[in-house]
Amino acid sequence: MTPYESIYDRFLSKITDYELKDLIVDSLEDAKNQLLKYLRSAIVDFYNCNNDLSLRDDTTESFETRLSDIEQEILANYMVTHWMKPQVLRLENIRKGLGSKDFTVFSGANHLKQLQELKTQLENDASKLNLIYYYQA
Repeated sequence: MTPYESIYDRFLSKITDYELKDLIVDSLEDAKNQLLKYLRSAIVDFYNCNNDLSLRDDTTESFETRLSDIEQEILANYMVTHWMKPQVLRLENIRKGLGSKDFTVFSGANHLKQLQELKTQLENDASKLNLIYYYQA
């Protein structure tokens, strides 16, 4: 049996999100709900896992099987990619509101480009780890 917390710990060690940390302090239940959303999305991405990831209990917050370290790491990496998507989308909304000339003046366009590149890199890293896992099995 693998508790979700093991994967959450790996995920949280990879990001710096003060809003999420404040949410953990203020409302642990809300924070767990948000983490579970990221985990569910990560499970969908990790379609070639040797363990059946549908064998889980959201009430006890655990998988019924013991996941290996690499399986937990893959899930945590995919959680990071799903955490990153709203960060990029939030800036895209700002860009629409300001207009291209104003946005360039504030150098937000460069920031958005860097975030998009980071998101792509994170997705590639998660996919590479998943590929290594697939061929080791």
